[in-house]
Amino acid sequence: MADAHHRPLIARALALLAFAVAAGCEDRHYDHTPPGGQGSLMLDNVTGDRIRVFIDGGDAGVLDEYDDAAWDLRPGLHRLVLDQRNGPRYAAWDVDILTGRLTVIRIRISDWNWRLYDGEFSIRTP
Repeated sequence: MADAHHRPLIARALALLAFAVAAGCEDRHYDHTPPGGQGSLMLDNVTGDRIRVFIDGGDAGVLDEYDDAAWDLRPGLHRLVLDQRNGPRYAAWDVDILTGRLTVIRIRISDWNWRLYDGEFSIRTP
């Protein structure tokens, strides 16, 4: 058991750990429902970058800084390419789209290579 001298230090460490877990585990609600017979790709840009979005080889638009947007797609496998506007960052993934579901990707800058985007993928029911 910790003595009285170490209790404040342990309490501060636990509070810091609780804050770090809570801050890193944001669960956003995405207000989008796919049309009948389709699924949706929801991109959540948590970077300060403007990102060009390409889906299946076609230009799908620009995702602004700290913004999110949805694309309604037929179910199946789709190729997603992200390209930083006026910068070197990029990513390319194959993404499964499920009927009636949101495939959500939170986009952030890679911890390992600042020229790459990382994605946190999840499937949600709207």
